[in-house]
Amino acid sequence: VVSSHSNLCPEGWTFYRRRCHIVSSSVASWASADRTCSLLFNSSLSIVRSKKDISWMWRFAGKKSFWIGGSGDQDHWMWADRHTARLSGVPLGRDDADISSDCVLVENPRRWISTNCSAETQHSFICSSETVPH
Repeated sequence: VVSSHSNLCPEGWTFYRRRCHIVSSSVASWASADRTCSLLFNSSLSIVRSKKDISWMWRFAGKKSFWIGGSGDQDHWMWADRHTARLSGVPLGRDDADISSDCVLVENPRRWISTNCSAETQHSFICSSETVPH
């Protein structure tokens, strides 16, 4: 029996490239978004592997800025799933804040910025998880 993609993900989630995704209904700080994905959805903040991914996520997030699961500093980036992030070729800008730890915000499909992780900085976010095994 061939299963359709829709039943690989929990209800309310969207299947894309072997993973299930859900976009937040509200805004949160990066840390709060990270916790929400982990505790509420048993997932992690989205990880971007290609430009195609980011284009899809931008549309999925309603064409509004959103957090992705990248954090760290200029020399050492880490994805939310604890893998080292390779952000080469990514147009990663900086905001003006002089801070020790940054979080990655997608401002638009062509511009990501490393920005302050403070609790006051709130945006929507996308959680991603593995598909449900059958």
